[in-house]
Amino acid sequence: MNKKRKKQILSNIVFPGIAIASSFALRRLFDYGYQKVRKEDPPKTIRQNSYDTAHVIIWTVATSAIAGLGKLLAEDIVEKKWKLD
Repeated sequence: MNKKRKKQILSNIVFPGIAIASSFALRRLFDYGYQKVRKEDPPKTIRQNSYDTAHVIIWTVATSAIAGLGKLLAEDIVEKKWKLD
């Protein structure tokens, strides 16, 4: 399989799969960690009365940043394994 074909497969099939799987797994991990530390469910919406807006925004930014880094790391590992560079 040539490099161009490998890149097409990665960009059309593998990377979207990685994004979905890593997002799902990390979300579960973050929720579990939040519940262990705070002894309550993590914020899901701003409308929840038990959380202020700043708390929800900080939680959203933190989880999104870590999930994005996890996705990039997973993609980098796949690219190196397939030796696309």
